[in-house]
Amino acid sequence: MKLTIIGAYGPYPKAGGACSGYLIEWEGNKLLLDLGNGVLSKYLSLGHKAQDLTGIIISHLHADHMSDLLVLRYLLQIQLMNKTIKKGIPVYCPSTPTKFYNEINYKNVYEVNTITDKQEISLNGLNITFHKTNHPVECYLTSIKYKGKKFVYTGDTAYFKEIENIVDQSDMLLCEGGILDSQKTSTTPHLSSKEAAQIAQVSNVKSLILTHIYPENDIEDIFKEAKNYYSGNLKIATENTSYDI
Repeated sequence: MKLTIIGAYGPYPKAGGACSGYLIEWEGNKLLLDLGNGVLSKYLSLGHKAQDLTGIIISHLHADHMSDLLVLRYLLQIQLMNKTIKKGIPVYCPSTPTKFYNEINYKNVYEVNTITDKQEISLNGLNITFHKTNHPVECYLTSIKYKGKKFVYTGDTAYFKEIENIVDQSDMLLCEGGILDSQKTSTTPHLSSKEAAQIAQVSNVKSLILTHIYPENDIEDIFKEAKNYYSGNLKIATENTSYDI
């Protein structure tokens, strides 16, 4: 498997950047994890084509993770009309908030599949499990196993006690951690870089990539805070950068 960071910011993009969007490639397949603002443009600029997508997983229906679904649908509508594609692209997403969920399936350009806690699916050789996270709206972590490798993307979440077991022994953990611990309050629904690092350390994660970067933060500060609590291979998600899993 190969991971490419398409967009890494949240809850809004840095100038010239994009919100959450991560591409998994394997054996000629392409899977997008989240499709936030700016991701479609960057995906296309890297030479990828919409019709080549094997599927799209949306962790939750907040705009910085799904808004470009509402733009991609027009591109796919044209491709269906032109017979560039014969059917809609599979999308896996939560069913709530309902008002956003109802916006997704526009003229059948997507094959919408509702995901639930601990649900398991198989996608062209990938074994995928979804786990509900701790966030104000229904949100799911995505765990992928393929040929002996384990990759986990957290989506958005505050700490919850099951997360260490879920990410345990991951070869790569793509974890939100784009705020500093000093920026958190008791009600912040996100992990800090410190918390993400602590989770990775106790869970024996081999490689940790911090993402969902708050645009006003200095990535060096994020890196330094995390490095104090995690001894493994640490990276900050950088757009247009790829990693072998």
